[in-house]
Amino acid sequence: QHADGYRSVRIGDLRFALGPVQARVVELLHQSALAGDPWRCGKAILSEAGAASMRMSDVFKSQSRSQDLIESDRRGRYQLRLNMR
Repeated sequence: QHADGYRSVRIGDLRFALGPVQARVVELLHQSALAGDPWRCGKAILSEAGAASMRMSDVFKSQSRSQDLIESDRRGRYQLRLNMR
């Protein structure tokens, strides 16, 4: 579930309050998941979201549980963790 332009996101029991770039990244990953192609290139999605950094870990460093929200394939691709709890 999401509200306020993805600034507030809930997956399972977890709730996230996101900054504008973080929210845009989550929105783009959610759109990809809904389209049936959930894995996206991290650098491409960060660029599209307007991030200053090209590292997902930098963009989400303020989110201590970001690994519970976004999953990495360890090869530069990311998807939302939608099947939680």
